[in-house]
Amino acid sequence: MSQTRKIKILIITDTRVSGLGGSEKHIRFILDNLDLLTFEFHVAEFQGADSLKTKNDILEEKTWPNVSLIKLDVKRIYGTGALKALFILSRIVRKEKIDITISFHEKSDIINALLFKNKQGKPVKISSRRDMYICPSSFLLNLRKLLSPFYDYITAPCKAILDKVSEIENFPEDRMHVIHNSVDTSFYVPNDKTFLSSHKKAITGKYKIACIGNLKEVKGHRYLLEAFSIFLNEFPESQLLLVGEDNGSENDIINQIKNLSLNKSVFLLGGRTDISSILQECDFIVSASLSEGLSNALLEGLSCGLPIIATDVGGNREIVMDGTNGFLCRPANSAEMADKMLHLCHNCDLFEFSKKSRKMACLKFSTGQLLESYNAFFQKFQI
Repeated sequence: MSQTRKIKILIITDTRVSGLGGSEKHIRFILDNLDLLTFEFHVAEFQGADSLKTKNDILEEKTWPNVSLIKLDVKRIYGTGALKALFILSRIVRKEKIDITISFHEKSDIINALLFKNKQGKPVKISSRRDMYICPSSFLLNLRKLLSPFYDYITAPCKAILDKVSEIENFPEDRMHVIHNSVDTSFYVPNDKTFLSSHKKAITGKYKIACIGNLKEVKGHRYLLEAFSIFLNEFPESQLLLVGEDNGSENDIINQIKNLSLNKSVFLLGGRTDISSILQECDFIVSASLSEGLSNALLEGLSCGLPIIATDVGGNREIVMDGTNGFLCRPANSAEMADKMLHLCHNCDLFEFSKKSRKMACLKFSTGQLLESYNAFFQKFQI
């Protein structure tokens, strides 16, 4: 890129940058990898300067010396905290001569839309959409749609999200861009021993299956547990590992495990930072999500060379080549998910599926690909 000064970018997010979620990983990638000789970053978090650290804060100690971090307390978009945030961020935009603002999540999107522009039409406003319109309230959803014309661009990690934006908000297609999530293919790597022996598992019936995702209703754990119960009838020594923080569904999941007599086969591992090690011990990964953007968990499984069984929602179709590196099934359909899992183990060469997953991760979703996408995207602004 050629410009006379650094491109100044303000990132606005509802959550802590130190969290375990997909958008947090995405923001950290931007801060870690985009050239600081070309870009200058300011980051505004809406979690409050004095809010308590949570179990999801894994990078509280990490700092970026050249990044300005602004902590703002925005509990409700119609509260005094939001008005204060709007005032503070507007002042920063003017004082620092911000070129681009990028917002993640609903409250941040709304504040971003309301920021004033200068006579040069800056800042360029970008809304980064991460999911298929899972909004905490109809009020926020309607306000977000109302303010959609104020964004210059909308980006998303998969085409399915942008198709939904086009349908609901009638946003111009030429101002929407897919910027895929990425996975560190040098860190999430196959375990060679598991990789080479996985095709023999049908003989012993001892499959180890991973499901990575916080415990909340939209992740569809109830349907996965029903499917796994059916799967166990043919492979009774198998295990299902559920990895993720409790977001309100843990008690229901525990009760269902008891009711289905899965206590010795299903393991709740909680939120973990050693996902790579867990995936390397598994034979395939499953996602029963009822709605999804572009799943970081599935990308990590892909990079570890795992076959994938996933619901046909959101961007899963961009990760799973049906019948080549895994299978897609309808959401909220336990019987069909069980059938796909059994078909994978009975009729498919897991070794070949694994190789296809790893190849796709390296060619399409590597960190290098994401870096190229962002650099190419920002070139549009000719700053």
